[in-house]
Amino acid sequence: MGLGFQWTRHNSGQLDVEQSPGARWLRDILLSFPNCRSFTVHLDYGWNDSSEHSRLGPSDGITIIMDIVAETGIPVRSFSVYAHPSSSGFAFNNVDPRCLQFDILKDPAFINSWAQVEKLKFHHNFVPGNIGEWVASVITLAPRLKTLEIGFDYTPDAQVITTRLSSGPVVLSELRELVLTEASEIEWDELLTLLRFTCRTLRCLTLQRLQLKGGTWIPLLAQLYQFPLLEDLTLFWLSTSQKRVLHFVSLPKSLRGTLQGGKLKLDRKQFRGIWRTVYVAYRGHDMQVLLNALLQSARDD
Repeated sequence: MGLGFQWTRHNSGQLDVEQSPGARWLRDILLSFPNCRSFTVHLDYGWNDSSEHSRLGPSDGITIIMDIVAETGIPVRSFSVYAHPSSSGFAFNNVDPRCLQFDILKDPAFINSWAQVEKLKFHHNFVPGNIGEWVASVITLAPRLKTLEIGFDYTPDAQVITTRLSSGPVVLSELRELVLTEASEIEWDELLTLLRFTCRTLRCLTLQRLQLKGGTWIPLLAQLYQFPLLEDLTLFWLSTSQKRVLHFVSLPKSLRGTLQGGKLKLDRKQFRGIWRTVYVAYRGHDMQVLLNALLQSARDD
């Protein structure tokens, strides 16, 4: 990637966009596509090799795109950073923290362009902790955000994101879709607060492979009654420890003949030697009926 161009770096290791012809070339290309408003950075391999300053690494794409946004005023609609998982299922250190510009997040030109963002997606490792800080800052600069997807890759340092987002409701006031996956520790009160911020507008909620800390899942399920527009819900493998997982003991029987239309999917997995219903996905207009059944059959053990 980036072959044929000379890539110049600052002493910190961060790409010098102005002195890198390839970055300037990409800027001109983007300006020739007036309808290009969505950007995705795919992180196919690990940390950049600092010994090869002339080589373009995958995380440099973040630097280049954000610098171009600040310089040109492109009104961004969506932005994603995605790491392909390794053979073990974990992304590992796919973001080079040296490529994350915090100063540009204070640039008025960047802030004005980024305010148009409606969709953000982050699926990668969050080690070291300043990666989580950067992601949280990027999210809070998007007041028109409609869709937010975060895959935490089971890194505890990522919890700084939920801490930041739960401290103020403004950024999530228009959110319609929220997807949170793969968190090893997520504070119960922070997640509850975060959900309350989104209750007025949220239509789609996905919570998968999350482990709560300091509380249980059943009160969070009850909170979903306060979501009048919710029509798409997915819950899968929600635990509070390695020995306790949210499951539904009689859900298939209790829902028989009660849901009018919509699409319901249930799945059972073996947990500590016992088959349990740990996956529920429903899309339809009978969400209140579904929630009644969930709360009646929910167990967190």
